[in-house]
Amino acid sequence: MQGALVIFMFLIGIAALVIIGIFMHFLGVWIRALMSGAKVALWTLVGMKLRRIPPALIVDARISLVKAGIAISTDELETHYL
Repeated sequence: MQGALVIFMFLIGIAALVIIGIFMHFLGVWIRALMSGAKVALWTLVGMKLRRIPPALIVDARISLVKAGIAISTDELETHYL
C-alpha cells in the first residue's frame, strides 16, 4: 500500500510540473495583456497555441486595439488571423 501511494504522489508531482511548465510559457504574454488592460484568459492562450495561432501576435494586436478604443474580442482576432 505504501509503494502505491509513493508512485501515485510521484505521478501527481510530474503532472503538476508539466502544468506549471505550460503556464510559465504563457505567463509573460498574459501579464503583458493584463497590465495593458487587454484582458485575455490564460486558457485562451493555451488554446491558441493548440490551434497553431501565435498567442503573442494576437495579444499584441488586441493591446493595440484596446488602446485605440476599438472593441474587438480575442475570438474575432483569431478568426481574422486564420
